[in-house]
Amino acid sequence: QNVCEAVSRSQLQVGMKATVVRRLNFRSSPGMFNNWILTNDPNTEVEVIGGPSCTRYQNGGAYLWWQIKLPN
Repeated sequence: QNVCEAVSRSQLQVGMKATVVRRLNFRSSPGMFNNWILTNDPNTEVEVIGGPSCTRYQNGGAYLWWQIKLPN
């Protein structure tokens, strides 16, 4: 099975509001290199406005990325 297909089984959808309950790094684009913007406070409310986008890594893992809009 494709690793991106496996991680894409998400309950999120564009247009939904969501609460990020843990600290996560928000980034300017999919990926983990030189694109960090900020780390959220727990229980941050966001709106999902784009995605998902899947990035694969050499170790065989993958991350699913969503574009979000913060309240401010």
